[in-house]
Amino acid sequence: MPSSLSQLFSKAYELVKVSEKHDRVLPIIFAFVPLIAVFSSYMILFVGFYVAFVFNPDIFVGVVVAFFALILFSVAFSLYITYVLIRRRNEHFRRSVEFFSAVSEISSALGFKRSASIRERLRDLASVSGFRRAVLNTVLSIIPFYSIYIYHFLNRDFHKHSEKELLILRELLDELREYAVSSQGQHTIPHQLFHEIDTFGVVEKRSTALYTVATIFTFGIFAIYWLYTLVNDPNKHFEKHKAVDKVVVQSLEAVARGRGLL
Repeated sequence: MPSSLSQLFSKAYELVKVSEKHDRVLPIIFAFVPLIAVFSSYMILFVGFYVAFVFNPDIFVGVVVAFFALILFSVAFSLYITYVLIRRRNEHFRRSVEFFSAVSEISSALGFKRSASIRERLRDLASVSGFRRAVLNTVLSIIPFYSIYIYHFLNRDFHKHSEKELLILRELLDELREYAVSSQGQHTIPHQLFHEIDTFGVVEKRSTALYTVATIFTFGIFAIYWLYTLVNDPNKHFEKHKAVDKVVVQSLEAVARGRGLL
């Protein structure tokens, strides 16, 4: 068992390191780049046309080229952002399921009373963490209103995923609390663990219907805020994982050492 546990802990720590690569925190400015590009293109168009007609007609062609270049850049960047958002969703979900699988195996090896419940929670997590085709959905986003579906599942998937993660963490927290009490002060669990799990927030569930109506009535401007939430909500979720994942493994390792299994 010690060898098996050592391998499980090594795997868990490796998955903690993997999160630094796969849980990609995106700059918030990414959400605003398409709007900035479109705004700049129309500014160039209006100012350029005025200058061309009043002062120098020779710049007319250059103004038109610059206008369409910025519009094309805006479209291309929007497609890029869509691809990145779906891809990082897939990578995080896969890494998270693997991480909690290792945690579940460790809890079983440690003889936790809640190990069966943790396995059940893990199955629930896996069921809402399925793969989404990044390339296909990005290409389909060219179709009018298809982006609404993409924005919908990005938010709902993260909401459901984070809900299931929190349930697993709470099972672990209850088990570790009991362990700390039963050890009668001989073995302690890092206080940071209790804080991180207690403050592990679920990604907010946003109303697709409301956001769609707001986008239509603002002629697409509200979609910028919608995109901002799809960048920022996972960013905050990833930051929380960086805080909680390592301390979870360290706490389980402390239990294993306390029981003389490592």
